[in-house]
Amino acid sequence: MPTQGQYRKLYGKFKFVVRIQNIPFSGYKSCSEFKIDIGEMKYREGGALVPYKEPALAEFADLTLARGLGTERDTWDWVMEVVNVMAKLPGGIGVPSPQFFRDGAIDQMDRDDSVAIIRHVAWAWPKSYSSGDWDNDAEEVSIEQLVLAYHHGWEEKIAA
Repeated sequence: MPTQGQYRKLYGKFKFVVRIQNIPFSGYKSCSEFKIDIGEMKYREGGALVPYKEPALAEFADLTLARGLGTERDTWDWVMEVVNVMAKLPGGIGVPSPQFFRDGAIDQMDRDDSVAIIRHVAWAWPKSYSSGDWDNDAEEVSIEQLVLAYHHGWEEKIAA
């Protein structure tokens, strides 16, 4: 006997809000997906013809944020803060200062603009920044991109 399907609430990919600690304007045009890649460990035991497979190291993809280039200097200041701190350390490298790590969240919004799902990342830092390119034949806005690396995954919770 067939079973009746149940209603699943789905959310549009166009309704999201980015929040980054100490960044007042976080109106982003796009945000890359949250992604986990879990490695695979294979080994043979006792002459087995088929290897055993087990999960290995997990790797979390960086987040890429894009927004129209404006006069806000908040992300640029954060990037330069990281660059300047790293440049002042002996040899230009060393233990990074905790002052440039920031917490952030991407809120999945519902149709009524309430928060549906919150994905929180901790200890994010700017890994890459691009101010966009220029083209005299283009009709669109310049887009700046910020790539964030973050510490060991994210937390996800359904908003109440």
